Amino acid sequence: MESRLGRIQRYLDRPWYPLLLAALAAIDLIILVIPVDGLTVAAVLATPRRWLRYALAATVGNLLGCGILAEAIYRNADWLHERIGDWMRSGAWQLVEQFVQTNGGWAVALGAASPVPLQLWIVIPALAKMPALELFFALLAGRLARSLALCWVASHAPRLLSRSRGIRGEIEKVAGRRGRRQR
Repeated sequence: MESRLGRIQRYLDRPWYPLLLAALAAIDLIILVIPVDGLTVAAVLATPRRWLRYALAATVGNLLGCGILAEAIYRNADWLHERIGDWMRSGAWQLVEQFVQTNGGWAVALGAASPVPLQLWIVIPALAKMPALELFFALLAGRLARSLALCWVASHAPRLLSRSRGIRGEIEKVAGRRGRRQR
């Protein structure tokens, strides 16, 4: 995986790179091992004028992955209730589910914009029977806001990124992999 990320970064100047970034963002929602924020920020830092392109690519990819995951959950909700029913009765689950049911799409949008793993903001609303269209627009609002803010900061005020340990860690993963490759 390490050498693959380094190879991916070599193609930042290619017109198809945003499509690759979108595909990786979609895949990451399912397999959880790709530092998409780090790849996105690294791309913006390397080519700041393309920040909007990368923000939109990450958002589209996230939404595609969200759609796949949400559809799988909606289709298998009964099976999931049987398998993780005990977990769904936990205090933490009940608290988040109540928050989502009380605040609806705004709760999901806020959660999707946060650093909390995006899968949580798909699984819980889908199992709580939130309408798919409402879930989609809430995820769209949250991820678009997050991607635009992250990429704008990376292009206009990159020093602010050093304050986020999570983003800094993902950038270091990508940069470290590039550095090892160049040695």
